[in-house]
Amino acid sequence: MDLKLGKNTSYILSLLLLVSVALNIFLYLERSKWEEAWINQTITTSDIEQILGQSGIDLSYENIKTIATKRFKDGVEEIELEIDFIVGMEYDNKALLFNETTLIFVNGQYAGSKANLPFN
Repeated sequence: MDLKLGKNTSYILSLLLLVSVALNIFLYLERSKWEEAWINQTITTSDIEQILGQSGIDLSYENIKTIATKRFKDGVEEIELEIDFIVGMEYDNKALLFNETTLIFVNGQYAGSKANLPFN
C-alpha cells in the first residue's frame, strides 16, 4: 500500500513540475514579447517627439505627414481608422501609421498616438 502511495505522489509531483516548467516558459515568452514592444514604443515616442519638434506650431495632418515621410521614407503609411480609441471623440478617418504606432488627428490637427502593444 505504501509503495502505491509513493507512486501516486511521484506522479503528482512530476505533473506539477511539468506544469510549472510549461508555465515558466510561457511567462518568459510573454515577457520577451512585451519587452520588445516597449523598447520599440520608446524609440517611436522619441521619433514622434522629433517630428513634433520639427513641425513647430503647425500640427496639421499634411505637415506631420510631410515631415514623417521625409524622415522615415517608406516607413510611413496613410491608413483609415476603423475603431474609436476613446468613445465620444470624433477622430478623423485619416491617420498615419509608422513603426506600429498610429498617429491620430482630430479636425486635421495632431491629437495623439496609439501604440500597437501585444495583448494576447
